[in-house]
Amino acid sequence: MTGASHNTLMNPVEAYLEQVRAIRLSGAGVPETSYYPALSNLFDEVGKTLNPKVRCIIHPASVGAGLPDGGLFTADQLRRTAEPDALTTQVPARGAIEVKPPDASVDEIVKTPQLSRYLDRYRQVLVTNLRDFALFGRDADGNTVEFEWGLLAADERLFWQEVEPQGFYAMTPFETLAYELNRLTEDEAMVAEEAAEAHQ
Repeated sequence: MTGASHNTLMNPVEAYLEQVRAIRLSGAGVPETSYYPALSNLFDEVGKTLNPKVRCIIHPASVGAGLPDGGLFTADQLRRTAEPDALTTQVPARGAIEVKPPDASVDEIVKTPQLSRYLDRYRQVLVTNLRDFALFGRDADGNTVEFEWGLLAADERLFWQEVEPQGFYAMTPFETLAYELNRLTEDEAMVAEEAAEAHQ
C-alpha cells in the first residue's frame, strides 16, 4: 500500500479518536451524546469516499419508528429538493444509526424492541458503542442478521486505554477499520447479498 493510500484510510479514524480523547479529557462530556459530533465527522469522511457519497445526519426527523440517533443519506437524497423539511419524509438510504456508550454491548443493543422497530422501518441499522461498529438488517425470513462488524476494542477499559496517545495507534490497523466502515455504508442490497452468500 502506498503512503498516500494509507493516509487516506487512516486519517478519519485518527481524527475520530482525537476528538473522542479531547471530549473525555475535558471532563465536560456525557457518556453518549457528547460523542455524536465525532461519530458524525467520521461517517462523513468515510462517506466522501463512496459512490454515491453518504452524509450522516444526527437526529433526523422521525418517519414512523421513533427518533434514531442518526441517519445515513446518499447525496441524491440531499439534493432532491431545496425545501427546509426535505428530509422529513425520506428514509435514509443507507440506514439509521443507533449509538450507545462504550460500556454497552452491541449484542444486547440489537435485542431491544427499539432496534427491532428501526430495522422494520429503516431496513438496516448501524449500531455503535464508539468502539464497535456493526451493521444489522433482516434476512428473507425477517430475522435479524449481522452484515458487517468493525471492532476497535473488546471492552470499555481497553477502548479508553487505546484512545490514549501511543495506545490505539500501536495496536489497531487503521486500514481494517476504515475498510469496515466503508462496507457498513455501502448499498444495503449489495451488503445483504454478500452476507447471505458468506453464510451459505
